[in-house]
Amino acid sequence: MPSPLLRLQAGAPPLSLRDWQDKARDEFVTLVSGLPAGTGLDALLYAFPAAGKTLFAIACVGALLERRSFPGGMLAFVPTSLLVDQWKRQLALYLLPGTFDVRTFAATPQRVEGALIVCDEAHHVGEGQPWADKMSATISPDCIRLLMAGTPWRTNGSKVLGVPLNVQGTPMPFYQVDYRDLVKSGHCRKVRPCMFDALVMWERQTAPCGAPSTTSGEERRMRSAAIDVCPEEGSPELVLRVIDAAVDRLNLLRRTDQKAT
Repeated sequence: MPSPLLRLQAGAPPLSLRDWQDKARDEFVTLVSGLPAGTGLDALLYAFPAAGKTLFAIACVGALLERRSFPGGMLAFVPTSLLVDQWKRQLALYLLPGTFDVRTFAATPQRVEGALIVCDEAHHVGEGQPWADKMSATISPDCIRLLMAGTPWRTNGSKVLGVPLNVQGTPMPFYQVDYRDLVKSGHCRKVRPCMFDALVMWERQTAPCGAPSTTSGEERRMRSAAIDVCPEEGSPELVLRVIDAAVDRLNLLRRTDQKAT
């Protein structure tokens, strides 16, 4: 039987994992391999944007395919059709056709049993969301769910479907990628609040320092990342106060200057 991690496209990059991806894959595979038949699992990977969660998930799928089968198949749920396309492009490089399915949260099948499920950007599946209610009703407890998020909580305080919590109600990941290590390795950018008298903007990943973001989606992702900024850059409370104060100042400028944007 050919390996499921077969590179299908000419020129596709080798499946080279970062240190954290390698360690986290081994931990997840160990968790799943130790489960009795028919037993489900909810496992949370806590990793910041740009850490490499998609490639990590593909590596987990390949490793598990060499050890066991999933009667219900394997599929990933993502929040948008754009992410569906991105996932399919990555899957086509490394997995045999038909090995893995990708859907939006809103396109949950009628019933899913005995499956390996990856929930990317899992924080979108909060209690009260229509797709969260549907997924809760249709996904059987015997499924294995790998939940991946850079911010595994909801800003309104509601729970995220499937995210394991400790007694204090805090998300409890099986593996957490340290933000400081990602910054040092160059895989994530450092979040810096802007001074009030400076031009307020978000920095793009690939643009020169100070270049403005052009999409509201990037702004939302950066704001989420700023909430959990590493300790030496300031506490989360400080970052939130800076953001709120910047919004108040911008609103004031808009009231006094019609050209302010």
